[in-house]
Amino acid sequence: MAENFRQAIEKLHDIINQPKDVDNLYNKGEDYISDFIKAFRDVLRIYNKIRVYDEFAWEEFSLDLTAQQYESFQSKYREAVEYLERESKNNKKISIVDDLDFELALIQQDDIDVSYIMGLIQNIDFMSTVDDIIDHSEKN
Repeated sequence: MAENFRQAIEKLHDIINQPKDVDNLYNKGEDYISDFIKAFRDVLRIYNKIRVYDEFAWEEFSLDLTAQQYESFQSKYREAVEYLERESKNNKKISIVDDLDFELALIQQDDIDVSYIMGLIQNIDFMSTVDDIIDHSEKN
């Protein structure tokens, strides 16, 4: 899986090296923006698969892509998607946005709020649950 991630990053770098360079793609045209979106989408897909493993560490990929660069590319990805959607609406033409398989949901990560979970646990009335179990066993 790590090798797939490196390959996806390499394909991204074939199109664009640094997040700040994405801004230059707007002058080149929608095809270049689409290529960037497709390449970063592949990075997103693989990242979302490998990030759940305990052994995943950005340090292993720091020569290819740092966590900070990833976050910056992610922002550029969102902007590029929004740009293509706006352009297709403004120009009233067939949208290439529809042709691209955008996966903005890949960007969203499920973060567990430990405080929230602890609050839920604290609100459990264990004595009531024990009493219910005792009452239920006495009826049988």
